Amino acid sequence: MSLLIPSECDFEDAHGNPNAEKMYEEKLSQLSLSEPDSFKWKFEVVPGFFVQSDPKTDDLNFRYTEHNLGRLLSWKEIKQKLADLNANANDNECYKLIFCCRHGQGYHNYIVDKYGIDQWWEKWNVLGRDGDIVYGPDAMLTELGINQAKENHAVWEKEINEHGAPVPAKFYVSPLQRSSWTLVYTWEGLRPYTNKAIVTENLRETIGPKPSRQKILQDRYCRKVCKIWLCI
Repeated sequence: MSLLIPSECDFEDAHGNPNAEKMYEEKLSQLSLSEPDSFKWKFEVVPGFFVQSDPKTDDLNFRYTEHNLGRLLSWKEIKQKLADLNANANDNECYKLIFCCRHGQGYHNYIVDKYGIDQWWEKWNVLGRDGDIVYGPDAMLTELGINQAKENHAVWEKEINEHGAPVPAKFYVSPLQRSSWTLVYTWEGLRPYTNKAIVTENLRETIGPKPSRQKILQDRYCRKVCKIWLCI
């Protein structure tokens, strides 16, 4: 049975603020007009490659680990179609195959599961411990979170070795340690160590006062894995 089953916390993170995306799009549109030099790129998802891009897909019940990462085509077909799209693209267009990965369960997620989402927002989100668990600042992966990342590793290993999946040419990761460790456990042994992930400051969730969102990367985490996997 897959360990990568969405929880109440996962659903809240993805859908808890339905107005946020609309507000973001409106703000982006305004800034694109007032500051065109700062917003030169527009991004769109090309349908027909992965199940996840279909709005009808129920992300709470869909298990990408049991369905070849959700691809609708063989990797050979995906790579060929991607090449064809770029060959016929306008000068100001390009097509990329991008894999976005959520981190495994962190201790802050465990606290949400333990007390419920309402109690999280009423009390626990501004704290860093509950007397038993330390979950901030910069919550680490739980044992479940580590095993979730290892399950991702097994799926990717099979897709690469048995189905011809491409290994990403570049890796970018959030400075939060739960994301960085998810990357390490997922790609250990699948990617040459010479191609280190680039830690990108703004490639992360909302930056705010909550301890779970505060980073400790430069202080502690850097000494452990940066020499192996990360470039800061």
